[in-house]
Amino acid sequence: MASGASGGGRQNALLLQRMKHLFENYVSPGTNAPLTGKEISERAADLGYNLSTSYILSLRNGSKTNPSIEALRALAEVFGVQMSYFFTPDDVDKSRKPSAVETAVAAAMRNDDVRDIALSAAKMTPQTQRALAKIARELSQLDIVKHGGNPEEKGPTHS
Repeated sequence: MASGASGGGRQNALLLQRMKHLFENYVSPGTNAPLTGKEISERAADLGYNLSTSYILSLRNGSKTNPSIEALRALAEVFGVQMSYFFTPDDVDKSRKPSAVETAVAAAMRNDDVRDIALSAAKMTPQTQRALAKIARELSQLDIVKHGGNPEEKGPTHS
């Protein structure tokens, strides 16, 4: 039996510690501030989960200490960690902050079109995924050349 599996209190303490770490250390792109309960709820909704802002805040402030498996799945996807992160003491370095790439991917997944592309690509063979990635990189470079500068600077607000 794995360490801590027989002691529900230790397992729950690890779970709460890991959730607290994510809530305090996962930062919102552009602001470098921890995600708000509303941002977490919106990201979860974008991924197909129903986590209310009030539920997230109750997890964050410790008034709820036993989240459902579905809530943990949603939090794992929002924060880009494996479910095992919440339960396995040696699984992840607790001081690790999400990388810039992980943060950028999480931000990109909030865009419906990007998410649709990713979900469609996930169903493809590895060979087709590589071809699609190559096409996407080439189109991105064409867009940069055509419009100049950083493609992230362009958007619907820039004419």
